Amino acid sequence: MGILLRILLLLFQGSFAGIVNVVINQKEEGPVKVRTYISSILISIFCGYITYYFTLEYKGISENMRIVIVSISALSGREVLTLLQKLVLAIIRKKINVDTNEGDTKK
Repeated sequence: MGILLRILLLLFQGSFAGIVNVVINQKEEGPVKVRTYISSILISIFCGYITYYFTLEYKGISENMRIVIVSISALSGREVLTLLQKLVLAIIRKKINVDTNEGDTKK
């Protein structure tokens, strides 16, 4: 599959997941602001994009499973970004040898 097609599919999946996320999480009756849709779509696209490239590192994942993982990740947007942020920060702390209890570098 070409890179352009993959990017377009990621954009489509993320956009659709963002819209679904707004509909699922709507708390009030009445119309939803356009800003809410746009922010949800952008977060979902970003989350799906990051997840897609994380899954490329694992060779045992089929393309179909990758699509499922990216779609669920995009739907969960903010929650997945929080988890990914914690994961990346833990990796960075481990790489630069930071003790998270004291806030100082280990000697």
